[in-house]
Amino acid sequence: MVRYAAFAGMQTGIAERENREFDIKEALREFVKNIYPNWSRNEVEDFLRSADNKKGEFVDRGNLIKAYQKNDPSFDIKKLSEVLEKIHIRLKKEGPRWVIAEIIERDYGTSEKIKYLQAMISGDAN
Repeated sequence: MVRYAAFAGMQTGIAERENREFDIKEALREFVKNIYPNWSRNEVEDFLRSADNKKGEFVDRGNLIKAYQKNDPSFDIKKLSEVLEKIHIRLKKEGPRWVIAEIIERDYGTSEKIKYLQAMISGDAN
């Protein structure tokens, strides 16, 4: 998140200088390009498009339910599903968190992504 903040700050400065609104998409492009410097613009765009699609479909809902149940088998699945739907609504808004989760999954695997998402949900993620 700290790394993204640097790119958001740069884009904020550019937007102010050019008298326009902050462009989160450009900040995310620059962030991903910094993480994967050898990627072409198309590869960055494909990655961001894929992340956005996965976020929209909330493809990790099932894995999150399993992870929470593993941690505490007494979790009420119905209530957990309701909470996750509220989380999904928040995640649909553009922001860096889902892109960070996708980077974690790409570099460290799905289980690490799920741990990050759980930390994000509980407020413990940076």
